[in-house]
Amino acid sequence: MKDLGFTETQQAIRSTIREYLEREVEPLVAEMEAERLLPYVPIRRMVAALGFGGDGELTQMIKDSPPEEMLKFFVPRILSIEMSRICAGMALSHGASLGLCAGNVLSKGTPEQKERFASPLLRFEKIGAWALTEPQAGSSDHRSRPDTSLACSRCRLADRAPGRLIGRLVHELAVAGRTEDTAHAGPTTHSA
Repeated sequence: MKDLGFTETQQAIRSTIREYLEREVEPLVAEMEAERLLPYVPIRRMVAALGFGGDGELTQMIKDSPPEEMLKFFVPRILSIEMSRICAGMALSHGASLGLCAGNVLSKGTPEQKERFASPLLRFEKIGAWALTEPQAGSSDHRSRPDTSLACSRCRLADRAPGRLIGRLVHELAVAGRTEDTAHAGPTTHSA
């Protein structure tokens, strides 16, 4: 493998992640691709085994590392790369729940939303999804618009397609959309 200029610490982290995925996840890929196993099962095992989402070994390494190691940026990226090598669907599921849903709650949410929603999403205790909508946005194909909607005190999700796409697996849904109330900042987060 070509050396891309990783530090010894970065190389060790990459090797740890790669070895874990090859040993524990690769044998499950056929089951995930046949839709007999959801990717969230091996994702949760991986998060626990590698010490993500809390005070685990890799999380602590990131916190304690000197700035030049850039582990805060390196670890999520190398994790995505290594997951993609083994199972792209698992990488996409991980990214949607952690990056799109939890990431938006962390960057735009209120302190209460961050406490209530982000912590369980970061530990993969809950599965997240994300939707982007504007009034009257959505598919032009009327057949793909089931009669579901999502409403809260500050917004109404007019696009009916996300209800069909998300299904019953999601625990939390972060919705970023234009609302009538311009004072409302941040995502609207709903528990399923």
